[in-house]
Amino acid sequence: MRSLPMPSLSDPRQLAPKFPLAKLFIDKARMFRHHGLIVGVDTAIRVLDTKYYEDSAERMIEAMREIESCGCYFIVGGRAKGEEWIDMSHVNIPPQIRHMFIPIKPEDFRVDISSTDLRRRRCSTPDASPATPAAV
Repeated sequence: MRSLPMPSLSDPRQLAPKFPLAKLFIDKARMFRHHGLIVGVDTAIRVLDTKYYEDSAERMIEAMREIESCGCYFIVGGRAKGEEWIDMSHVNIPPQIRHMFIPIKPEDFRVDISSTDLRRRRCSTPDASPATPAAV
């Protein structure tokens, strides 16, 4: 297994999260070369779904390789679904790209709220400011 590049810790601003408006992950990878792309397991499942690649596993792997060529990879958080915890152990990842998906262990970070719920809360609060790590 290859090691993935990590950002330098000499400048703490490099560790600040970025929220790009790019819709496609390849565009995000081009914007933020050599960075992890943080997603939830639901998004990781969609990223790997061949229906977005003309029902072709080969095209999906090719797209993942293009993201990898930018030095990017996915950091994947799990989520609660009812009483069950869903994480990358539930996802079938082709062996050639498995190294690109790094799971976040629930004991390292777990917040049982969806991004939809966060947006809903934000929109229902007058004069709400964007969620910050301290607020989440």
